[in-house]
Amino acid sequence: MVHVGAMCMSFSSPEEAEKAATRYSRCPKVHFWGNRGEEATIILKVPEGRRFWSDYILDHPAETFGGLEASLTYMDKVYAPRLIEVGYEKVEGDTSPCGSVCRKCTSLGRCGGCPALSLE
Repeated sequence: MVHVGAMCMSFSSPEEAEKAATRYSRCPKVHFWGNRGEEATIILKVPEGRRFWSDYILDHPAETFGGLEASLTYMDKVYAPRLIEVGYEKVEGDTSPCGSVCRKCTSLGRCGGCPALSLE
């Protein structure tokens, strides 16, 4: 099962919001990212048992997406024209599409890392 969350995040400027949107545009867990000035609305696809990842972003917006403040709401039901899935297309190397190096992250044991990386 995939959890779907709606995150609202504020940034210090429209440029910082744009920078974050560009960085995370290829993240397999970001389904949609929309900016309006320094505010972003981000729809997340979080695999079962991995809500820690999105909760961590909520608690640490500056360390993760570069934001100032964030709010997060998980959906009980999603009405969409097609099934929403977490992307599992693999990329080469140790760097995720957003530029993070999951092997060096202190929360890797709880998070499991980016699904785009082969971390075995």
